[in-house]
Amino acid sequence: MKYRIAHVGAFDFENFGDLLFTDVLKKKLEERIEIGEIVYFAPKTCKMPGKNESVHSITKLEKMMEENPFDAIIVGGGDLVHMRKIRTYMPHISEDWVDYEVIYLWVVPSLVAQKYNIPLIWNAPGVPLDFSKEEAVAASWLCKNVDYISVRDQVSKKTLSCVTDADRINVVPDTVLCIRDIILEDELIQIFRKLSLDMKKKEYIFFQGNKTLSDEDIKTCADMLFDLKNKTGYKVILQPIGYALGDIEVLEKVSNIYQNEFIFIRQKMNQYEILALIANAALYVGASLHGCITANSYGVKNIVYNYNRFSKVDGFVDLIGREDTRVYNSKDIIQAYDGLRDVCKEEMNEYIYQIERHFDRIAEIIKHRVKVKIEYISKDIAEYIFCASEKIVQLQKEIEAISVEKQGIILENKRIRKENTELWKYKKAYDEVVMSFSWRFMKPVRNILDSIKQRH
Repeated sequence: MKYRIAHVGAFDFENFGDLLFTDVLKKKLEERIEIGEIVYFAPKTCKMPGKNESVHSITKLEKMMEENPFDAIIVGGGDLVHMRKIRTYMPHISEDWVDYEVIYLWVVPSLVAQKYNIPLIWNAPGVPLDFSKEEAVAASWLCKNVDYISVRDQVSKKTLSCVTDADRINVVPDTVLCIRDIILEDELIQIFRKLSLDMKKKEYIFFQGNKTLSDEDIKTCADMLFDLKNKTGYKVILQPIGYALGDIEVLEKVSNIYQNEFIFIRQKMNQYEILALIANAALYVGASLHGCITANSYGVKNIVYNYNRFSKVDGFVDLIGREDTRVYNSKDIIQAYDGLRDVCKEEMNEYIYQIERHFDRIAEIIKHRVKVKIEYISKDIAEYIFCASEKIVQLQKEIEAISVEKQGIILENKRIRKENTELWKYKKAYDEVVMSFSWRFMKPVRNILDSIKQRH
C-alpha cells in the first residue's frame, strides 16, 4: 500500500533546520513504508525555499483531506508547540512584516485528525514556553488527540507534562541529528567544491550569528574570531544560516569590525550548500541550534553560543552530554575552544539509534492506523485557543505603532504619560488589545468545529 502523508511544519520559513526536517522524514519513512506522496503544510503558501516543493497553507488541510484523504498527519519538528503567533519578515512571501501563525501548526492538525479519525503524530517538536492556567485547558485537549507524542528534549517533556500524562511523552533527539545518513559526506564534498570558495576543507572556521546579538556582543564575537584565526591559522567565514532571522545584518557588522580579516559570504546559499560548509569546516561557532546539531552529526568540532539561553539549545547539549560545547558569553569562546574535545561520530550512534526507533514506531502507527480514542472539543476551548494565539501578535502590532517621545508614549493614538505606565496600566492596554479581536483569523478552525457540532 502506498501512503499519503501530510507533513506540517515551518516549511515556508527560510531557515536551515526547519527545511532539513523534510529531507529527514521523507528518507526515514521511505526506508520503512511505501510512500505515495508527502504533502507539506505551513502557515503560508509558497514554494519551499531551496527545493521545488509546494507548501500549502495549513488552513487548507481539511479541504485537501476531503478531496484526497491522508493516511496520517505528522507535525514537526521545530519549536511548534505553544499558544503564540509571531510577527516576522518573510521576503520571499511579502515585502511587509507578516503574522506567522505557529499555533495553527498543531491546533488545526488536532482538529482534522479528530474529525476524520486518522493518526496524528508528533515528530519530536519542541515545547519552548510554559502554558498559563487558561492555556493548559486547551493544550490538554489538543494533546489527547495525538496518537504518538514525542518531543526533542527533557525541557520540552517537563513543560508538556503539565498538560498531559508524562508517560505518554517520548523524548527523541532532534531528528536532524541523523542527517549524515541522508545527505552523505561524499555528496557534500562535491557541493563544497562547486562553491569554488578560496578555502580548503577542514581549514576554516564557520561562524553564524543572528539579530538578537547586541552591538557590544558583536564586537566581542569579532574579537574572539580574530584571536581564533591567529591561534589556529584557519580562515574565518561568516555565513548566514537563518536568512529570515537577521543573520546577514549581524555578520555584516562583524565583517566591518575586522575588514579583510574574515570572509563574509554574500552569495545566497541554500540549505544543502550551508550544510556542506558546516560539514567541511574545522570548527563551527554559532547561535543556531541546527548549526550545532549538523556539526555534531558530521563530526565537526563546535561551540554553540546560547546568548539568549534558549531552552532548545540547552536541551540538545544536555541530551548528548556535550556541555563543553556551550557558552553563554561570547568572551568565553576562546576558553571553550581550548577545552574542546573532538566530536566522535560513534558517540552520536546511540542518539541516532533512538531516532531510528522513533521512525520505526511512526511507520507502525501509519501501517496499522493506530488511533487514540477521540474526545470532542468544546466551543469554549476553541475560542480560548484563538484568543491565546491573537493576543501576542496584536500587542506586537501595537508596539510597532508606539512613538516614544520626551513626555510619554503614544499607543493607539492616545498619549499615556510616563507616570501612568505602571504595570496594571500596561496590563489593561494589553487586555483591551486581546478583547478587541474575536474569530476573524480562525475561520478554517471554526469551519471544522461547526461541522463536528452538526454531526453530534
